Amino acid sequence: MTQEERLIKLNEFLKVNPTDTFSLFAMAMELRSLNRQNEALKYLDRVLAADPNYVPGYFQKAEILIELARPQEARRVLLDGIPKAVEAGQFHIRDRMQENINKLK
Repeated sequence: MTQEERLIKLNEFLKVNPTDTFSLFAMAMELRSLNRQNEALKYLDRVLAADPNYVPGYFQKAEILIELARPQEARRVLLDGIPKAVEAGQFHIRDRMQENINKLK
């Protein structure tokens, strides 16, 4: 399946269930891989609005903000995401978030 076909399929899924975090996150990652970071950020915002405990959403959003040279925003997202990662027992991603914060100093 091509990326364009995946985007079409994900759009179809999202028409049926616009708050499905898996489809929203997958759409964000597809857009990121196409260097459409600003669009990807919008989908990650929707992910976190639908499920504020979706830890990979924080990590990926921060990664994109770092790529876009928006370090203050990235830091804020990481600081919001770290407690969610701890609550979820996702210590590896928590460590990666902390590494990114350290790099932003």
